[in-house]
Amino acid sequence: MKIDVTRFPLWKKLLFSLFPAFILLILLLIVEAGLRVGFPSLRNPFLDTLSYSGTTWNQINRKYLRKYFPPSIAVLPEFKPGIFRAEKPDSTFRIVCLGSSSMFGTPYQMTANIPGIVRRQLRHLAPDKEIEVINLGASAINSNVVRDFLDEVVALEPTLVLIYMGHNEFYGPDGIGAAPLEKALPWVTRIKYRFRDLGLGSLLSSLFSSTPDQSDGLERTLMREVSNNSAVHLDSPDARRIERIFEANLDAILEELKDHRIPVIISDIVSNLHFRPFLSDSTLPDGNPIPREFTTLSAAKGDLRSLSVAMKKIVEKDSTNAMLHYRLGEVLTALGNRSEARHHLLLAKDLDLLKFRAPESINATIHSVAAHYNVPLVSADSVFQSLSPYGIPGNNLFWEHLHPTVYGYYEIANLFVRRIVDLGLVVPSPEGRFSLLPFDSDSLSLAWLDLAYADLSMKNLTTHWPFRDYSIQPKVIDTSDPALVDIAMRVYTLREGWDDGCHASIQHFERTKHPSMAITTYLALLDEFSYDRALRYRLANLYRNFGRPEESVREYERILADDPHHLSSLIELGLLDVNFGRFDQSISLLSRALRENLSGNASAEATIHYGLAGAYANKEDISAALGHLRESLRLNPSYTAALELQSAILQSQRTTPGKSR
Repeated sequence: MKIDVTRFPLWKKLLFSLFPAFILLILLLIVEAGLRVGFPSLRNPFLDTLSYSGTTWNQINRKYLRKYFPPSIAVLPEFKPGIFRAEKPDSTFRIVCLGSSSMFGTPYQMTANIPGIVRRQLRHLAPDKEIEVINLGASAINSNVVRDFLDEVVALEPTLVLIYMGHNEFYGPDGIGAAPLEKALPWVTRIKYRFRDLGLGSLLSSLFSSTPDQSDGLERTLMREVSNNSAVHLDSPDARRIERIFEANLDAILEELKDHRIPVIISDIVSNLHFRPFLSDSTLPDGNPIPREFTTLSAAKGDLRSLSVAMKKIVEKDSTNAMLHYRLGEVLTALGNRSEARHHLLLAKDLDLLKFRAPESINATIHSVAAHYNVPLVSADSVFQSLSPYGIPGNNLFWEHLHPTVYGYYEIANLFVRRIVDLGLVVPSPEGRFSLLPFDSDSLSLAWLDLAYADLSMKNLTTHWPFRDYSIQPKVIDTSDPALVDIAMRVYTLREGWDDGCHASIQHFERTKHPSMAITTYLALLDEFSYDRALRYRLANLYRNFGRPEESVREYERILADDPHHLSSLIELGLLDVNFGRFDQSISLLSRALRENLSGNASAEATIHYGLAGAYANKEDISAALGHLRESLRLNPSYTAALELQSAILQSQRTTPGKSR
């Protein structure tokens, strides 16, 4: 029987026409619910949770970024596995850092980066304040990605957000490589990301993708993966589109953070201007090849002034050749012409056809959008100019084209710290005293393994595409013990985990009597994982073993402040108090330890009684001291220290009759 819908009222016609879509929606919801229940591996949460000593912690899901990259990519960018309390205490000052590889800290893996140094400096300036710094920078991501996960950032309840971002806008997700529809309608990109959050989206993405090709091994660098060798001309429609998208994304990011009343500090970005362009035209504007002396500085044979004149004549003809501007800039630098040299080196960077360094328009956008929202801005570009010969940042502050050395990161971090203090967000103590930690591995907790990893990482990176005839100078590997280098190699080649590598290097430093380097590594680990009491306990013991009892006491007290029932810390602190002459405090701590020894650990109890005996003996309560020694030796008859103390007390009694109180 045929239904004539033309006789129905308009609302019924509309309902009838939407009915198939409604049924399809219901089916999709059922499929999605089934996938979430039956295939939990399809879930890709931003946070994972874990429990430690009765406290619930959140941990950043390192694999979260997979939704922004094709499953076929061989090198998947990851977040750092930051860990922080699930319930943020009111007293905690929580900073979230946003950006790409330079905020992540490439080529470093631990504390030798902007977030790590910011955290270390703020904890130094305000030791009584709980400072958390969550690093959400990652290699190869751009503002498309940051804008998409910004809701997750807001949910973390940050007290402050720091932004250093802009270099990856061209080759990050859905930049130059965006689909034609997304190039025409940028908002489609955000819908795509939302769909990939669904179990159905994750399933379809995995079904219709190829397996990562590992055949190239280390040749499959992330730079090659994300760029796909795409050359981009500065004045092309693609370049202008990317700049518009960056502005829109940054505008949306700052708008949302403003709406949630979250303070922001943003920095402009900086590049190595003395770095040769990756790709440029090989001919002059008239179609002729570039003369060899124009592309090889050494070919000028010292006549740099004549060469600069010849080059300027060609550039005046509206050359867009990056290499020509670069060589002219280098010649002008050698001639001491600061302003002209910088001008041409900036053009060389902007005209580089491989846009791994952001053009100046990105910094212009950062400045204008920050001003529009009245967001505090610091200038990494300006500070690098001030630290560089002729005001032109080069290899003095960079590893290669854009990743700073640890000293470069130190200077950028200090820019953020100074502005945080200037804004009154963190008040230094005591009495507002402001003194930043100097650039020193020990004071900044820069682990040797972190510095060695950077050497290995950059050595590998710069021997592959797109680098040509570029070599880096290692900072620590060449002068280190081969056994240490072997540890670093095992970690770099993933044969050993990062934590295991840190502990292996600590053991090496202890064996070879380099306690300061072992302590620095412990402090670097604790900067990242301050909740780890076992780690802090080992550090306290290390201080004690190497004759630094005051620092040892400080660490034991930190453990007990967090866990008053920590038996080992009670015992060690009680024993140290005997050495410091704090006998009543020692008796109080060791008596607590006796009560806390619920498991009846005989060895621990013997040590407690020995410590009590020492405290009472020093108080000249010999009867109590001997009683505790008898109990200690009952539990451990071969306890050498207890036997020696007992012998000393008895000998003292024989030489001083009547002294038995």
